[in-house]
Amino acid sequence: MSGPSQSNGQLVWQVLLSPKKIKKWAESRKAPVEVRKVKSKIDYAASMPGVYRFIFPDDHSYYIGEAQHLGTRLHCHICPNAERQSEDTAKNRTKRRVSDAIKNSIGKCSLEYLTIDGTLAICGLTLDQNSFGDPFARLLLENLAILQAEKTEKTWRSLNRKVPAAIPQSTKDLAGPAALAGNLIKPGPGGALIDRGGFKTML
Repeated sequence: MSGPSQSNGQLVWQVLLSPKKIKKWAESRKAPVEVRKVKSKIDYAASMPGVYRFIFPDDHSYYIGEAQHLGTRLHCHICPNAERQSEDTAKNRTKRRVSDAIKNSIGKCSLEYLTIDGTLAICGLTLDQNSFGDPFARLLLENLAILQAEKTEKTWRSLNRKVPAAIPQSTKDLAGPAALAGNLIKPGPGGALIDRGGFKTML
């Protein structure tokens, strides 16, 4: 049997779009050449699967996400479709939160994409630059980047861990009107809390 893989790599963020280019994209609603879909083998990072990071310097916050096609996902953030984001779901709340942060920091926020310098060994898995094409590996790298940022950038705030502002409708239906009327159910970190005489249950 082979031994454990040796890790000799690291996660490295590369600049993708400057604040000036993000502002121009938002105003013109036309994607810059770096993020357009291409059929050739030109190495435009945002025409490929990957992990990205918006940096908002005004309030020292950031958001890390992943996408099969970075250009399409970034367009949704920078040029949001209000009608598509109108439904109150967790996914749409996140989209609106990121889009609002971009709008409030337009001309100042910047955008980066994640690369792997060398190879990373995690629990017997070997990850390299080609791993971004695998959706499971990409999700792993997204979460790894979030955890690493929280550890190394302690003065910055992650928008990935926003506490839900409302109780999901499915939770309201499950709890029933009596719990809502008696203020026994209220928003909590990662979901909703039901207070049963001092004992709190997460839903």
